[in-house]
Amino acid sequence: MLIVEGSRQRLFANARSPLSAEARYLGMGSSLDRQDITGERVLRSSTYGGIGQRRVDGDGFLALTHQSESRRLEAAAGSQVERDSRMALVLGYTHTLNRVDSPTEPQRGYTLSGQLSGASKSLGSDRSFARA
Repeated sequence: MLIVEGSRQRLFANARSPLSAEARYLGMGSSLDRQDITGERVLRSSTYGGIGQRRVDGDGFLALTHQSESRRLEAAAGSQVERDSRMALVLGYTHTLNRVDSPTEPQRGYTLSGQLSGASKSLGSDRSFARA
């Protein structure tokens, strides 16, 4: 007997412009994630837009992202359904350092990526935070 207690669906879409003469590009994208676990449904969405700079040894990307999450908890018979939702407008910067011998078929080298981002209640987010 097989009992399924949860399911998850994800949808992603991303687009990027061609590189300009200064090796800059625009990027935008969106994701949707729905997770159903017995008695609980979580819906997360994220939409971003930003500008990137291609360099010989990596990329830098500055983006503004709208993130939201809504959670619904099914209640026992006679109880109320619990709902919770959160939203954040996040400014972030990602830098990727690429030190590989070939961009298409790397055999040696390494790639490092770091991200700094944050949100502020004063700019419309539910909570203020910073993360690295």
